[in-house]
Amino acid sequence: MNPFPAPFGSPSLWRTAALLVGVATAGLASSEARAQSLAPAADGTTAGVATQQGVLATDPSNTASSSGDDLLTGTQPRPALAEDDGAVNPRAARLSALDESMTGSTNDSFGRDNLRVQPIDGLRPAIRADGEDTAGIRLGSFILRPALNTSVATETTRSGGTETSRSYYQNEIRGTLTSDWSRHQLTISGDGVFQRNFSGEGQTKPSASLDAELRLDVSRDTVARLTGGYTLTRESATDPNAVLDAVDQSSVQTLKGGASIERDFGLLRGLAAIDVSRTTYSDVTLSDGSTLSLDDRNRNSGNVRLRVGYDLSPALIPFLEASAGRTLYDEGTDSLGYERDSRSVGGKAGVALDLGEKLKGELGLGYRHVSFADARLAAIDAVVLDAAASWSPRRGTDITLGLLTTVEPSVVAGQSGYVSRALTIALTQQVRDDLGAKLSSGATWRDYRPSGSTANDLVTTLGASMAYSLNRYMDLTADLSWERTRPDGGTDTDVMRAGLDLTLKR
Repeated sequence: MNPFPAPFGSPSLWRTAALLVGVATAGLASSEARAQSLAPAADGTTAGVATQQGVLATDPSNTASSSGDDLLTGTQPRPALAEDDGAVNPRAARLSALDESMTGSTNDSFGRDNLRVQPIDGLRPAIRADGEDTAGIRLGSFILRPALNTSVATETTRSGGTETSRSYYQNEIRGTLTSDWSRHQLTISGDGVFQRNFSGEGQTKPSASLDAELRLDVSRDTVARLTGGYTLTRESATDPNAVLDAVDQSSVQTLKGGASIERDFGLLRGLAAIDVSRTTYSDVTLSDGSTLSLDDRNRNSGNVRLRVGYDLSPALIPFLEASAGRTLYDEGTDSLGYERDSRSVGGKAGVALDLGEKLKGELGLGYRHVSFADARLAAIDAVVLDAAASWSPRRGTDITLGLLTTVEPSVVAGQSGYVSRALTIALTQQVRDDLGAKLSSGATWRDYRPSGSTANDLVTTLGASMAYSLNRYMDLTADLSWERTRPDGGTDTDVMRAGLDLTLKR
């Protein structure tokens, strides 16, 4: 028999009403607890911050909300468990349980796992203002990196009891155009220097150069290169072939080109190259106002080079190299009646070393023979020692070393030429991200042939510079250099130079 009279409804209706009253009571209690947690504290601050996931405690003892690590990593702090009369907030408890079930730890959050690794010292790395960091200017599939340099310098020359000095300004523009192709590469670089004296007397030294190289990736094991270039310089007053009584020395123009092909044959590496050049000299004006032609020094040169290397390991490659060359002058004889046409042959054995950024270089020892068309000119035989090395003992420090042996022609009667042996060394130190220092030194020994025809001489150089990067597009450089030419039994010539440069680059 039904205990409830019909006017009071069925049992299911009462159960439904009781459930609704319970839900409403629980909601009211939750709202009241939230309002109490947001009530201002005695010091005027808010006791907590409400979010969609619960209540975030602002108590400084709560490391989940007060730590700055969450701001660095971009993760959200876990909602704290709000307490009300010893009871745990059911919603926050459910979120904490869900977090633990998904991460397996109560200390993990739902943030990213592959976070950026922060520096050990906590400092933000600075962008170094060198040419590699400059974005350049994109021109289609090429990237142009131009630079404009302007400088003010002073130069003093002492020879015996004579001293001359000049102050001048120099403008230089240079740039590199590099292709951005998926295969092959074309690189074009240019440089132009203009000088003008505004005080004192002395020879200006303008120059210009343009070089291009096209690398062709023929196949995986074969690379071909085509090169071309042009240079314009003024012959130095301390050069052995300089005109003694000239107001300004001759302008020397050189046009060059070349081609080479490299191929790997398993453990063997082969190289075949050919280089050609043409050198011309301008007329010079003498102190008495007359003009001297140097057309008899204009010449064409060519050289063929073959090299075979054995891949002993990726870091060590011994090699053998052979070369042959020919030089032809425009005029059959020079102003003194000598035939200066020559032939040269040479050979060299050495080793190439590549240990990555720490140490790389090449060392070769060989022999070269140069003979002349004129029987009155003795042949030149020279032991060749060539080397080039780059060593980085630690990060920010670079040491470069170079040895170069060449045979140069002469314009002196009865003299075949001279053997030049040059040694250069440079130390570069990155003091700070925006400050660099460089020390350089060099020595060149000129050995004239035949012996005794002219006194041998030694040229030594020493230089120091400091470069400060105002930003990635502007550098300020101060440099100081010294050069001494000391002939055997002759008078020394010293040249001192100091300058301040400002470079703008893009």
